[in-house]
Amino acid sequence: MSARQLLQHATGLNISEADAERAVRERMAQLGVDDSRAYLRALAADELTALTELVVVPESWLFRDADAFRAATAFVQRRLAAQPGRPVRILSLPCAGGEEPYSMAMALDAAGVAPQSVRIDAIDLSHLSIRRAIAGRYTRNAFRGADLAFRDGYFAADADQYQLCEAIRARVGFRQGNLFEIDATADAGRYDVIFCRNLLIYFDDPTAHAA
Repeated sequence: MSARQLLQHATGLNISEADAERAVRERMAQLGVDDSRAYLRALAADELTALTELVVVPESWLFRDADAFRAATAFVQRRLAAQPGRPVRILSLPCAGGEEPYSMAMALDAAGVAPQSVRIDAIDLSHLSIRRAIAGRYTRNAFRGADLAFRDGYFAADADQYQLCEAIRARVGFRQGNLFEIDATADAGRYDVIFCRNLLIYFDDPTAHAA
């Protein structure tokens, strides 16, 4: 298999030949390897994971498309009013570095929704993104737009970064995972809200249909 085929099979992403070759060159340079054919022949699961990190797109920011969080918050409030004894389940996939699920958690907190009433699960293909999300530390690039009042309310400045408060971090459960390996039958009916934005654009048509 070529590098492109290996990466597409592992991720489902519609990766160009140029991007696949760039990732292989970058990874070989990191390892001090100069034989691309030998590298690909010896590509084990752990190394494929490291190679995958070089082609995923983790770009996001907090409260990206703010209307989506307002709409989701209103939906959660209506659902809890109709079924107060039933916790609402929310899924963010892909969650990148946690910007989306944490934004949802902050929106719910600001609306007075109790933590025990909602559970937010967040999944991403990238191990590095999940580790970054769990840490809850962000640079200025994660804060965009005119309304940044939430930063003062939920983050503490630490040198050139901002640390998210523990209360919000505790509202989100993170795990690494692949969309195509999730047991859809077991999870059927489990989630009330699913954020799955800016993902299908990276798939070809058959893969988008499978997703």
